[in-house]
Amino acid sequence: MCSVRFTISASYRKEVERHVQTAQHLGHVRQVKYLLALLAVMDGQSFAQVALIFRVHEKTIATWVHVFCCYGLQGGPRTKPTGRPPKLTPTQKAALATLIEEGPVKAGFSGACWRSPMIQQLIYDRFGVLYNVFYIAQLLKN
Repeated sequence: MCSVRFTISASYRKEVERHVQTAQHLGHVRQVKYLLALLAVMDGQSFAQVALIFRVHEKTIATWVHVFCCYGLQGGPRTKPTGRPPKLTPTQKAALATLIEEGPVKAGFSGACWRSPMIQQLIYDRFGVLYNVFYIAQLLKN
């Protein structure tokens, strides 16, 4: 991966450092990491060195530098990544809750109390979604 060195004015650097302090005070870890990585690249460190320090990929550092060059301080990461979308919609989760409250006998099972494999089969039969049996407890908790 290539290494880039760029400089900014002293007043703009102070503004970046002020944003770092503000982000630290507010607990915005992603923003702090982004700004400190930029300052490290400005100080002449390679993308590989900075990536190693902040435990991100070199391409991430390159992207951060590119975004900073294009958009300045407003271009940094603001929110946490959303993650994987849920397999069941909120209405399906509500329907599942109703089915579980009605009991396993009404759902067509012979047992008198719910077990994770039974709920796993219920979800698969009704909604066509297969969850790991060990995730069922977490799903019900959420």
